[in-house]
Amino acid sequence: MTPREQQIYNDGERLVPGVTHNFEELVRHRSSYDFFRRIIEADPRTATPRIVDLGCGVGHGCYHMSSIPGSRVQGIDISALALEYATEKYKADNISYSVGDITGYIPAMQEFDYVISRHALEHVPDGLQLLAQVRFKYRMMIEVPYREDKVNPHHVLTSITESDFAHLDGVEIFFQDFHGGIFPESTPPKAPNSILCVRRDVGLPPISALGAIQFPVQPWEPTDPEFRQLLRDYWKLKLNGEASRLVRMARRLSWTIHKVRRSLS
Repeated sequence: MTPREQQIYNDGERLVPGVTHNFEELVRHRSSYDFFRRIIEADPRTATPRIVDLGCGVGHGCYHMSSIPGSRVQGIDISALALEYATEKYKADNISYSVGDITGYIPAMQEFDYVISRHALEHVPDGLQLLAQVRFKYRMMIEVPYREDKVNPHHVLTSITESDFAHLDGVEIFFQDFHGGIFPESTPPKAPNSILCVRRDVGLPPISALGAIQFPVQPWEPTDPEFRQLLRDYWKLKLNGEASRLVRMARRLSWTIHKVRRSLS
């Protein structure tokens, strides 16, 4: 990492695709944004959705959401350095980035059609209580760590469970496992990594009624055939605990990553 990327990385709290973290984390991030996108595209909604990403980091999620036809995307993050990177690497004509502290931003925010956030509100005191003040027209989709049992000095909210969203109405709960799969509350994965709260406007159907989304939602995979096969082999070795071969596979993945930069964006 460059000195700037090291600062953005923030002891592991920000993902820079193709630069930081392992492949599992990349897949989990992209799977979340794919899930958000599929919900927005399946909704009976406006043809020009306005979307805000709270705690957008370097903007890779905003960039993915910006490919929704007719969309306008606003990224909010407390780090000016991360947003500087976003405007260089993840820019589009329909994306705007603004520096903002979520604590102050939410109470004064304008209404968006969709509000999304992935692993940001655990850094904010009373972050989940602030959700009651979020202004949205259609849906709010929030993802945070689930029952986090390890000490993370950057997280002020820990051990988050379903009960932490009980103060909100119109809520559906989903879980993401360590492989990036998305599961409904009725059939959770054996080892949830994250919990997703989706709150809807009273006029919209629940996610379970959207026929375009079938559960469990499978993890994201790159479109490049060679990389996809390498990734599948990597997961197989990971599950079987074959440590020495896993190291070699990780190297092969690193060597091919430059060929699929577009699919990692």
